[in-house]
Amino acid sequence: FINRWVYQNWSMEFITIQWSVFLMVFCFLFIPTFFMGGQFPVVIRLVVTQMDMLGHSIGKVYAFNTAGTIIGSFLAGFVLVPWIGVQNTILVAVVLNLLVGTALLVFSIDLSLNIKIYLLPAILVLCLLYGSSMEPWDKSVISSGSYMPYRIGDLKEAEKKTNKILYFKEGTHTTVTTELSVSGNIFLRVNGKTDASLAMDMRTQLLSGYLPMFLHENPESVLVIGQGSGITLGAVEQFPIKSADLVEISSAVIEGSRYFDSFNHNALNDDRLKIILADGRNHIALANQKYDVIISEPSNPWISGVGALFTNSFFKLMKKRLNPGGVACIWVHTNMSPMNFKSVARTFSENFEKVTMWESIVGDDYLLIGSDSEYSLSYSEVDKVLSNEIRGKDLFRIGISTVRDLMSLLIMNREGILSFSKEAPIHTDDNSLLEFNAPQYIYKDERDVLVRQLTPFVRIDGSLIKFDQYSEAKRLNVLKEIETTERSESQILEIKRRNKIDGFLDQAKEAFKRGETDLTIEIYGKILKQDPENVLAWLNMGNVFKGMKRFSEAEIAYKRTLEINPFYLYGNIALAQLYLASKVPEKALDVLRSVREWHSDSEVSLYMGLAFAFQKKIDLALKEFQNAILIDPEFSLPYYYIGVQYFSTRPNFSEKNLKKFLVLSSSNGENQNLVLKARQLLDKF
Repeated sequence: FINRWVYQNWSMEFITIQWSVFLMVFCFLFIPTFFMGGQFPVVIRLVVTQMDMLGHSIGKVYAFNTAGTIIGSFLAGFVLVPWIGVQNTILVAVVLNLLVGTALLVFSIDLSLNIKIYLLPAILVLCLLYGSSMEPWDKSVISSGSYMPYRIGDLKEAEKKTNKILYFKEGTHTTVTTELSVSGNIFLRVNGKTDASLAMDMRTQLLSGYLPMFLHENPESVLVIGQGSGITLGAVEQFPIKSADLVEISSAVIEGSRYFDSFNHNALNDDRLKIILADGRNHIALANQKYDVIISEPSNPWISGVGALFTNSFFKLMKKRLNPGGVACIWVHTNMSPMNFKSVARTFSENFEKVTMWESIVGDDYLLIGSDSEYSLSYSEVDKVLSNEIRGKDLFRIGISTVRDLMSLLIMNREGILSFSKEAPIHTDDNSLLEFNAPQYIYKDERDVLVRQLTPFVRIDGSLIKFDQYSEAKRLNVLKEIETTERSESQILEIKRRNKIDGFLDQAKEAFKRGETDLTIEIYGKILKQDPENVLAWLNMGNVFKGMKRFSEAEIAYKRTLEINPFYLYGNIALAQLYLASKVPEKALDVLRSVREWHSDSEVSLYMGLAFAFQKKIDLALKEFQNAILIDPEFSLPYYYIGVQYFSTRPNFSEKNLKKFLVLSSSNGENQNLVLKARQLLDKF
């Protein structure tokens, strides 16, 4: 948040931001660390009783101090943080320090007995009460990644709780969050930075899996470094391989990726899969196994330690772990200097005899695929995959329905890459170019420069295609098509299609505001013809049907969202609301109980409470309303329903809750009908 304040109000210069962070941390830590350092001579003075034992006593104190710091850091990092989280770990440390400090003062001979008996315990109790009353950190804000300039809007969304947090875990290595937006996008964040999603990331995730598999004649063993959403792994598993190894350093990432199961073909449940919790580089360096295909898709190189997966030494290790004819694939993005990008491209290309560069997302994500053997793209194999109901659906999702669409992403061969990057240095472990230079490009963007520098070297080469049993006429016809293909043509067409869908969504919204419900439904129908799995269109269409009292059609629409994604919480809640509106609370409870098996949410508790209220089970209803407040104290609706339920029996408590409801509702301008009713009830007190 210091970073955010500096780049919003002062400067985007990396050095300025780093100095600001350093000075702020220095100001906070100088006084406590100064006194911590002062403890050492004090303890020495207490321990040393004889000068001839001075060295021995200092050694003992130093040994205990060293052992304590090692044990403390181990317990904090490997036990407490994964178990109770960062905030509670800090509170535990504060409590321990308070207890130790209080104990030392109790045994002090300079303090009076009254102070020891009354004042010290009172101070200790007050501190403990203050600590226990602290609200938990907002998970949405913690995961918003607001230290990055291009994520400024995400903090506002986090404060409004626009998205639903499906998974949150603070682990030894990372804090992992899986979030769901109303549009149906699921995204997995590591330390606030989005590492995987169902939006634009889908292109890179799917192509990282499909492309290297297409370019190997008969892949049987595959290594995937980095789980993310599991979509790359799921793509790999669509081929008739014998084994797949997944190397992921964080168990929390693997757990968080479970919410992508509907989109990654339940990748983690494949019998051919072996999950290895380890560092990707160490695994490649130490394992004896060799693979037909190795895919490296780590996080961004500007993150500490990740740059080691883009060095000359790592690429040599990849090459060493490949079987004869094996294929290696790496992902590299442009959120770095053009020279850094060129350095990675050159370093990779210097290690393999056959290399191609593919443009996954123009100006953002690129794939480098290398081998020491000649490889080709089998027209028949690609055509077979595109014709397959499951695998073809994967690629159609990113706008690829023909071989030509796929070839439009090929922009350079090895010769072109080496010419493009010839002035760049080789990236080594010793110079660590990315480790120290890439973080600067969080705050400045030179992607347009890089794209301009790439353009003169772009060449879509149809000679990569192998035609097998096809006729000469077919071959010439396909090659002619490819010659006329524009760079990233398929992606541009997909962007236009998505923009058209977004336009339809806006039109439907405006039509609904005007009360033209039939036109609204017609527009949603147009969207679903172009994108049958657009959950937002299904959800909104269900809402329109519900408003028209066409409950059976609304039910079909809501259920369709859950067929597409069972974890689409908005669809689950909408379906439960529909059943409540239809006066079948038992069905609403069935839906909400199934949600509670995988997620705890304030809205789920609220609607469970309303369902119980429908059934006249008031005690259970009130329990659920209280639970909703425990999950989210800023959620206004439970306060209203508690106030209504206690209106006759506990007027003071009812008044307190109704007033709280009004305060929270006034801040967001929502629930105006209930606001009016709450005021009418308060007027009766």
